[in-house]
Amino acid sequence: MMLNIIDLCLSPPPPSPPHCEAALKHEGKENPIDIHDDTTKPLSPSPRNRDNDNRYLGFYFDRRLTFHEHVCYYATKAFTTVQAMRMLGNSTRGLSPKQRKLLYRSCVVPIATYGYRLWYFDGACNKGVMNQLKWMQQKAALWITGAFRTSPTGGLKALAGLIPIHRMLKKLATHAVYRVATLFAP
Repeated sequence: MMLNIIDLCLSPPPPSPPHCEAALKHEGKENPIDIHDDTTKPLSPSPRNRDNDNRYLGFYFDRRLTFHEHVCYYATKAFTTVQAMRMLGNSTRGLSPKQRKLLYRSCVVPIATYGYRLWYFDGACNKGVMNQLKWMQQKAALWITGAFRTSPTGGLKALAGLIPIHRMLKKLATHAVYRVATLFAP
């Protein structure tokens, strides 16, 4: 009995039936989708490979300097960081909400706000990019509180102790102005 199992494991696999090979051919041509071909194009092209966007020091510049691609990239990166942090526990085990908030503030917020001084200033039209950051912050509030997806966003942010993203950016910008002003003080 044991010898038969070892023989089965060591023997080569049987050849595939002819009807399987016929299913891969269509009108005498090979199937255009070959899972072993490394030269095929990816399923969805990366938005970063555009000819009209330039990247310098981690900043994505487009011709109109709207920074939509920049904010989209870093908001998505922050969101995936929050999603990865879900592995650190759930609502019953793992990190406490206080520790989750500290982790969000120290790890995710710097990723999401990287380069905010380029695109967040008075008079800038940034409503669309703010929506992406609000979406990311809502997912972070869900992770911090352990609440359901259908919970109201405003209440979640209040329970998690998070200030709205536009106010946080305004606070960061104000502190940056004060920091620069004190550099050259006599």
